[in-house]
Amino acid sequence: MNAPLFIYGSIRDKDVQDLVLGEEAAQALFIEEAWMPDAVLARVPDECYPYLSPRAGERVRGELIHGLDRETLERIVYFEGDEYVLSECIVERRSGEAVPAMYFEGAAIVDGPFQEWSFDTWQAQEKKRFLTMCRAYMDLWHRGRSIAQAETLWRDIRCDP
Repeated sequence: MNAPLFIYGSIRDKDVQDLVLGEEAAQALFIEEAWMPDAVLARVPDECYPYLSPRAGERVRGELIHGLDRETLERIVYFEGDEYVLSECIVERRSGEAVPAMYFEGAAIVDGPFQEWSFDTWQAQEKKRFLTMCRAYMDLWHRGRSIAQAETLWRDIRCDP
């Protein structure tokens, strides 16, 4: 993948990155702060993670990951599950420079009442349980299970809304 990957949700957390990417891969990547223009973070209905919702004039803080190899990207695709698709976007670096990137767009997310999602609130209130669930989910990756099997597990153990 030539374009960097813009991440904006729970995967911004270092502990989640270690579980999803693998500690060695997570430590080897170059990550920089970036913003997605004209968007806000909304909580996926009945879940504890976000999707990007369009909103003119707003912007979402996230990170650009550079240098992803194929296996690491496959791990992230697995983690993102069947609700997201890898799409192209333009994000802004700290300098204000607009750069092309990829991101996970909420494709199979059913709109519900808008509820803002905050990274800081998630870390303080939901991260501990999320890590337990993420560990179980990514264990299925290591065992060669399908995304559909992992999604079934997630639905069984997901965060309380």
